[in-house]
Amino acid sequence: MNNKRDEVTNEGGLAGIDKRSYLRSTVIVVFGSALVLYVILILLFSTQQERLMYPGSAGLMTVSLKDGKVQDLMAQAGVKVWQDAEGRYQGFKKESPDAQANWIYFYGNGDSALGGSFWNSVLEEAYPTRKWNFYVMEYPGYGFRQGRPSQGSIKAATQQALASLPNHELPLYLVGQSLGSGVVVQSLVGSKIQPTGLLLINPFTSMTDAANVFLRHALGWFSGAIPLSIILNDTWNSEVIIPTFKGRTGLAASQRDTVTPVWMAQQLAEKTPEPKRLIIQDAYNHGIAWEELEGRIEFWNFLWPENSP
Repeated sequence: MNNKRDEVTNEGGLAGIDKRSYLRSTVIVVFGSALVLYVILILLFSTQQERLMYPGSAGLMTVSLKDGKVQDLMAQAGVKVWQDAEGRYQGFKKESPDAQANWIYFYGNGDSALGGSFWNSVLEEAYPTRKWNFYVMEYPGYGFRQGRPSQGSIKAATQQALASLPNHELPLYLVGQSLGSGVVVQSLVGSKIQPTGLLLINPFTSMTDAANVFLRHALGWFSGAIPLSIILNDTWNSEVIIPTFKGRTGLAASQRDTVTPVWMAQQLAEKTPEPKRLIIQDAYNHGIAWEELEGRIEFWNFLWPENSP
């Protein structure tokens, strides 16, 4: 009897041990798999951040600037090739002999200088009686420009572009859309050429904040586990720089923007010194429909006052 009881007891004990071992092994496998996936995700995001941050660089033009279709688009926008002091391509321009100001447009990360050339039509509607020189700088690795995009290379190209302007005595206005807003703000650092005014369209507070928004849409709650402050090479932190600007600043944001949410423009506006204006459009996502923007006349007159040079 005792032997049978011992056998039953031993069998029960072994079964309990086997069950605990199985659960322990399962936990180790699940945890290990999750850890491996996490490391892979970190490595993937770290190594592919250039493509994620600068997607437009993947579309480097394979045709020449002299290509017929390119020439047609240039004619439609009314622009010519903009070269630096050494005759190298740096974007497009539309100059006027009676210019009263210089305007430079910096586009979003999925665009190009040729596409950005058409933004001049917004200025033409805003200031129908005035004249200006209009420029669009191409980022390294974008459009027709060789190189690799990064915060350092884009900032260097921007300083070079500012230095190549033909008339530094004219008021200078820098316009930045999305990524371009970061380019504009960073151009203020260490530059001898300071703009009269800035126009920041759908701006972000920093690339770290913008990347966090992107990851929340893609990964949900798990996005909080990605150490962006450590991973990101380019932070484009506009919040730190914008308080140093002493000119006029206009900010335009979209209430329903899911890429650079409206709170980013509002937070940036809070840290921007006077004089400043923030205008918010209710209906459009990551873009401004200027012809439908309420209060646009007052906004444009604030940015470039009628009694200014």
